[in-house]
Amino acid sequence: MHDQASGLRSMARRFRTESPPPSPSAGRVSRVICVTSGKGGVGKTNVSANLGIALGTLGASVVLFDADLGLANLDMILGMAPRFTLEHVVRGEVAELSEIVTEGPEGIKIVAGGSGISELANLTPHQVDRLLRSLLALQDFGDTIVIDTGAGIHQSVLHFAVSAHETILVTTPEPTAMADAYAVIKVLAQQVEHPRVFLVVNMVRTEGEGRAVMERLTEVARQFLGVRVRSLGTIPQDDRVIQAVRRRTPFILEYPGSAAARSVRHIAEQLTSRSQPVQPGSGLTSAVARIRRLFAARA
Repeated sequence: MHDQASGLRSMARRFRTESPPPSPSAGRVSRVICVTSGKGGVGKTNVSANLGIALGTLGASVVLFDADLGLANLDMILGMAPRFTLEHVVRGEVAELSEIVTEGPEGIKIVAGGSGISELANLTPHQVDRLLRSLLALQDFGDTIVIDTGAGIHQSVLHFAVSAHETILVTTPEPTAMADAYAVIKVLAQQVEHPRVFLVVNMVRTEGEGRAVMERLTEVARQFLGVRVRSLGTIPQDDRVIQAVRRRTPFILEYPGSAAARSVRHIAEQLTSRSQPVQPGSGLTSAVARIRRLFAARA
């Protein structure tokens, strides 16, 4: 315990007094899209995977990063079994991030997460340092980084959400999912003055049901939080989505003509048309800086 505490204090002092080490990605800023949700079971990871593919077909160079550090399963949705994951980088078993970047469907790049790294507070100083260096290096692999976070309002989720250029909040018409989605918006509003939050309502039974959820959440966010939540679209409940998950293939490729696939392509088009210029110091650079400050404050 004494040795670990000493190490934490030493690392904190270094973070406070030193600038981050130079990386090959210095000067390059990728667009960061964070996909999150208030609760699990709303199809967030499925949306992330299929949206990443859809953005790739529109011309983006996409990196899909599984940042659900506790229950990573993006690779399963894509039908992949990568040899190395982010966990291997954090543990020092793999030296460079390039060794775990895997070619995915339609040419997108995949960075698989690891179930052994749940919270930053549980990592050693060296593991945190490896994680942060790896995050910055993601910008070397694509111009658009789609981050699939864990569900809820944990610090490891919020640091990505508040630093992203766009945050996509996935929910369903279920009342508990809507309540938890509102909680995420509320916390984001406390962290960022004008968060760019886009809402996707998944598993809707009818178009009217999806529109009602959109209107309800956007109105309460405006009225009680003063936050403008932009409606990005809905994804219908579709048996072919379930079939694709069981086959471990993205539904946008397995069933390209399905209603769910058409909806995701429409969402990708909407997201592309609403993009804003990416500013230096934002995105992953901002997220890493926030994590560094958090770690330094806890030491």
